[in-house]
Amino acid sequence: MAKRAMQQAVWTAIGLTVARLLLIWFEAWTIAKYQSLILTFFGGFSISFLLFLLVDEITERTAAKKRRREHSVDALRQ
Repeated sequence: MAKRAMQQAVWTAIGLTVARLLLIWFEAWTIAKYQSLILTFFGGFSISFLLFLLVDEITERTAAKKRRREHSVDALRQ
């Protein structure tokens, strides 16, 4: 019984190792085949994200200036 369990464990380990190697090979093949597409997608994504951060920062600074201006006007009215 223990011998059977040991054999199953060994074959499971071998199967998982082969599956991992196939997955690594497939990832490498996919990246090599579609490298330009992947780089274009992630490049476009990162540029879009940077533009989003830039617009967010500009919006935040504009809102902060407006709040300071309103606060200054309120302080002068008092």
